[in-house]
Amino acid sequence: MSRSPGQGRSGSWRAPEPGGGERGVSLIEIVLALALLSVVLVSLTGLMYQVQRHARSSGLVASRSAAAMNAAAWAQAIPFDSIPGLVGWAAEDTIGELVSRRYMSYETSGSWRIMTIVVNPEGNSQTLVRPETLTVVRAKAISTAPLKVR
Repeated sequence: MSRSPGQGRSGSWRAPEPGGGERGVSLIEIVLALALLSVVLVSLTGLMYQVQRHARSSGLVASRSAAAMNAAAWAQAIPFDSIPGLVGWAAEDTIGELVSRRYMSYETSGSWRIMTIVVNPEGNSQTLVRPETLTVVRAKAISTAPLKVR
């Protein structure tokens, strides 16, 4: 009767002899692997946080640019004679994630009105995005038509 290497005389099982061809993973190796994995995951978490913060900042800057374009279109659309009545702060406006207020002042130079518009972020966006300043020059419309027949 032949015996397998793991069986004794009575046929019961016994542990293989040390120095055999098999080696297991020790507890120290597992702890080192987990420590290395935790360092990599903490670094990856920090990197993802920075990416999220920069993406939010970029989104707010894009919203601020849209608010500035909106303010420039507003300044071009108002009648020339109504400009003095609109000086000061406007109501809050929300574009995307950006909550902002618009401030308008103007100067008169001959038949020109030079409007200065400041788009000022409000609330949490104020710490991430700076105010945007626009200058819009408006001319008084010609009161007579050049092709008018008398």
